Amino acid sequence: MRYPDDHVRISYHQPARRVSEADFRIAKRSIENRMRPAPYLTHRPSPLCGAAMTALVTSWPFWAVLSAVFAALTAILAKVGVEGVASDVATFLRTLVVVAVTAALLAASGQWRQVTAVPGRSAVFLVLSGLATGASWLCYFRALSLGDAARVAPLDKLSVVFVAVFGVLILGERLSALNWLGIALIAAGAVLAAIKG
Repeated sequence: MRYPDDHVRISYHQPARRVSEADFRIAKRSIENRMRPAPYLTHRPSPLCGAAMTALVTSWPFWAVLSAVFAALTAILAKVGVEGVASDVATFLRTLVVVAVTAALLAASGQWRQVTAVPGRSAVFLVLSGLATGASWLCYFRALSLGDAARVAPLDKLSVVFVAVFGVLILGERLSALNWLGIALIAAGAVLAAIKG
């Protein structure tokens, strides 16, 4: 029987060749290797990597440092954006962005129901905190419009010192001598960074 391709010829009268067990194993292994998925499709992160990531995300220093990074970006971006704009207008626009982003997060996580379940005492203090935040932003943008961001931002971080003092006086928190030394160094560094050399 002849096909158009002269190199392919099949004879139906040729007896079937007996395949040895060794050849069968080699053919089977070759097929299995071809059907095996690529390594990048079966790669899974090691348990140690997952545990380390979980520990990092659930630790407060991670979020505190991340907050500091975003606060630094806030100072730089606000300094550029406040040029030629009234500080109160800049604060208003920034507040609208914060409200929009927070609302989107609440909608995405399904936490809108918890807004109406906030206890009265908590609501009062959250409102007072919001008023303090608004006053802080107004003062901060006013300072940025008048001074350099590199000197305004460090002086603004004196809030760390005030938080420590208020935490001890109002909340009854306790700080060690080493903690107070660190707070004193923060205060000294903020003042030194704000001095115009």
